[in-house]
Amino acid sequence: MVIGFRSNGEAYYNIRYRNQRFYIHTEKIFSNTFYSLYAPIINAEGNMIAIIGVPYTAENFDFKQDALFHAATIINLFLILVIITLIVSTSVVDSMFKPLIEMGQKMNQANRHGLEYIIYKRKDEISIIVDAYNRMVHDLSVSTKKLAQTERDKAWSEMARQVAHEIKNPLTPIKLEIQRLIRLKQRKDPSWEEKFDKVAAIVLEHIDILTDTANEFSTFAKLYSEEPVVVNLDNILRDQLVIFDNRDNIKFDYFGFSDALAVGPKPQLTRVFVNLISNAVQAVGDAPDGHIVISLRNAVEDGYYDIVFEDNGPGVSDENVGKLFTPNFTTKSGGSGLGLAISRSVLERCSATIAYSRSFSLKGACFTIKYPK
Repeated sequence: MVIGFRSNGEAYYNIRYRNQRFYIHTEKIFSNTFYSLYAPIINAEGNMIAIIGVPYTAENFDFKQDALFHAATIINLFLILVIITLIVSTSVVDSMFKPLIEMGQKMNQANRHGLEYIIYKRKDEISIIVDAYNRMVHDLSVSTKKLAQTERDKAWSEMARQVAHEIKNPLTPIKLEIQRLIRLKQRKDPSWEEKFDKVAAIVLEHIDILTDTANEFSTFAKLYSEEPVVVNLDNILRDQLVIFDNRDNIKFDYFGFSDALAVGPKPQLTRVFVNLISNAVQAVGDAPDGHIVISLRNAVEDGYYDIVFEDNGPGVSDENVGKLFTPNFTTKSGGSGLGLAISRSVLERCSATIAYSRSFSLKGACFTIKYPK
C-alpha cells in the first residue's frame, strides 16, 4: 500500500509511445532509492497486452504495521473523497464542454491528413466554435491536396533538371574522345588504333552512367503507374531478410507477426524495404559487432502498422536530419540521393508516413514507417 498500483508515467510513455523494448527507471520512496525495470508483453497478434514492472532493491523496508495501517486508511478515505469530487465535477464539465474537449482531442491526435469533422446538432454559443472548426478542417483538407500536387510537380521538375545534368556530364567526354579518334585517323596517325581500346572503355563507362540515370528516372516515373494490391507485409520483410542476412559481422533480428495485410504497389514497397535495409547495412559497414533490428507491430493509433528499421551505426548528424528525404541529398560517396526521396513518395501515395529518430536501444539510426492496415 506504499508503491501503489499505477506504473511510472515516464516508463509508460517510453514503452507505449516511443516503442522501447525495455526501460530502466530510478524510483524513490521516502529516502529509499531503488531501480525498476519495465518491459512490454506482446501477444501473437502483435498487440501489447501488458507492461511488466520488476523492482529491485538491496534493502528491506521495515515499517510499523499499525502506523502503516492507520496512514493507509486516512489516505484511502482522502482518495475516495477526491475521486467522488472528480467524478461529479467531470460529469458536469463534460456535459457542458464535450464538443470543445472532442475538438482538442482530435487536434492533438491527428496529423494533417487525419483531422475529422465534429457533429454537434445544438444551436448555442458552442455551435459557433464547432462550425468554425469544421470550416477550418475543410479548408485545410483542400490546401493539403493542393500542397501535395505542388510537391509532386516540384519533384518532377527537380528530377528533370537532375536527369538533364547527369546526361550532359558524360556526353562531353564521349564527344571529345570520339573527335580525338577522328582527327588521328584523318591524319593517318598509326597510334589511333592503339588509342581505340582506351577510348572505347571510356565511352562504355559513361554509357553505363547514362543507363543508371535512365533507370533511376524510370523507377521514379513508375511511382504513379503501378496498381495497388493486397500484400502481406510480414512475408515481404522476411523475404528481404533471407537476401541480406549473409554477413558474418552483422546480426539481424526480426520481430513480426503473420497476416499483417495492407494495400499498396508490391514492387515499390519491396524497393522501400530494400533501400532501408541497405542503408542500415552500409551504416554498420565492417564493424565486428553490427546489429540490425526490424520490427513489425500494431501502431498506437488504431488502423496502422509500425514498421521499424534500427541499426547500431553512427546514425545521422543533427545538421543532416532535415535533408534526409530531399532529392539528390546523400551522405554516401556512391549514392544517388534518390533512395529516401523515392521511398517517401511511395509511402505518401499509400497514405503512409516515414520518420527518422535516434534508436533508443541500438543508439544508431531508426526509421519508422506508419502504414495503414
